Amino acid sequence: AMADVRAGRTGDYPRHLQNVHADGAGFEREQGYLYPHLYPGHWVAQQYLPDAIKDHVYYEYGPNKNEQAAKAYWDRIKGGLVVSCQALETEPLYSSYIMGRMAFAAKEGGAVGIRANTPQDIQEIKKTVDLPVIGLYKVVTEGSDVYITPTMEEVDALMEVGPEIIALDATDRMRANGMTISEFFPKVREKYPDMLFMADCSTFEDALRAQTLGFDLAGTTLCGYTRETAGTQIPCCDLLRKMTEELTIPVIAEGGIWERGQLKEVFTCGIHAAVVGTAITRPRDITRRFVDAIGG
Repeated sequence: AMADVRAGRTGDYPRHLQNVHADGAGFEREQGYLYPHLYPGHWVAQQYLPDAIKDHVYYEYGPNKNEQAAKAYWDRIKGGLVVSCQALETEPLYSSYIMGRMAFAAKEGGAVGIRANTPQDIQEIKKTVDLPVIGLYKVVTEGSDVYITPTMEEVDALMEVGPEIIALDATDRMRANGMTISEFFPKVREKYPDMLFMADCSTFEDALRAQTLGFDLAGTTLCGYTRETAGTQIPCCDLLRKMTEELTIPVIAEGGIWERGQLKEVFTCGIHAAVVGTAITRPRDITRRFVDAIGG
């Protein structure tokens, strides 16, 4: 790509990708642009490169393990629903066996992936379904608000059960090991260079920092759940649009998706996939929501 730029082999972008005012025609002119996110898989065939280089291929996934794993994962979940199957010790469905059956039900319903907590649950889920798993390990530690895969100990434990992706809290809050994410993640990446890592973010700044640090994808998991974002209405489409417009890594919508209409709306933001948990896999919360509707 750089060689073509230096040699002047570029040209104008196709008219349908240009600003509507580029030639003074204004909005009344039909540009012929096809909005990819209105199509299956959020992709549509149309020309994106200038005429002189329209058939050039500038990037292909390499043969190394990390890039091939990334390609397989992105291809498999693109445009689909990932179901979060989690139950904490205080919840009625707390059981690795139950989470495995929940994952099986999600697969039967059309889920393209599973998000799961603890090595035990992940191990059971991977025995039950062949869907890719985003793994995390929630550990609450006194003196720190970070609980999603907070230290190397949790990363090591997850690596032993082989999830396709490991999710970490990517906010700038201090971790239990006394490190910020900027100090901690480079050590994780050095130890596990071929693993895919998801940044659980609360703000655009979190996501941008995560991309700079080398995370492979970013999600809005913690938006509305940190002091900085408390009170934010979720799902936050403004945040999702900014992330998809300004980041180069895939963006996952997660958090606050209760209705089918909300799910459809977040996909208009240009996301790669969406995660839904409580609205599908926590019957106590679902029941309470219906009961509250009677009283309301």
